[in-house]
Amino acid sequence: MAVRDPILVLGRLASFVLRLVSVPKCVVCGEILEVEGEICPSCLALWKEARETRCPKCHKTAAACSCRPFSMFSTDTLRRRPMLSLVFLGRPGSSDPVDMLTRAIVYKTKKSENRGAANFCARELAGTMLRFLYRTGENPREWIITYPPGTRQRIRRYGFDQSRQLTEKLSKYTGIPRVGCFKRVGHTMQKTLNAAERRMNAEHAYILRRDCNVQGKKVLLVDDVITTGATVNACACLLKQAGAEKVFPVSIARTKRVRAARRPPASRPWFARIKK
Repeated sequence: MAVRDPILVLGRLASFVLRLVSVPKCVVCGEILEVEGEICPSCLALWKEARETRCPKCHKTAAACSCRPFSMFSTDTLRRRPMLSLVFLGRPGSSDPVDMLTRAIVYKTKKSENRGAANFCARELAGTMLRFLYRTGENPREWIITYPPGTRQRIRRYGFDQSRQLTEKLSKYTGIPRVGCFKRVGHTMQKTLNAAERRMNAEHAYILRRDCNVQGKKVLLVDDVITTGATVNACACLLKQAGAEKVFPVSIARTKRVRAARRPPASRPWFARIKK
């Protein structure tokens, strides 16, 4: 008769009691989970479908898309790929289940106190990152991970910085060291601006930390969502000026490269000051 480890038995008993007290639910739809994890089988199937969605321009998946966001010109490519993402961000207001799922996961990652969606995305992104680096002949030990920090207002409102938490989990899952390189000095969130305003706002929103040393290093610049690429581009410029060898962007989701009608710059006092 096999002798069981008492610590293992107590661990399983504690896990059983916790499941009775707090029933695990899918972070997307709220369905009760019968197995360990964050997402139910139905939502997981939609997630796999989202990862197979093709870009309308280059006809590749988000992980292999070769389209560069039009505001992102200071970063480096790895084998013709300008960046690495898991999925394309769904269209706002779309009734397509895949679009609804991707937006829900990104929303939960950015704003929900339940960090299940962030854990799920970090594991998915970590595996994709490592496979991509090895396939391109890169050694993960030669890279570091950093991120553009959020505004103070946002951190006070939600209680956390989603980009920092994402990079912490990526560092844990991949073994790539995380380095805090930037300090946020701007207070306007990018989501409220059009493309022209995003570029101008991002250029004045970040500075390098005094203790940041990226001379000759390769940097994975992680953001939750990349739309125009203005934030990533501004941070990449600072890293290149500090002597970074390569800067490669990584994100959970990216927008599809489609032409849209440009909105005129809004009449905001801060925009007028920057423009002058």
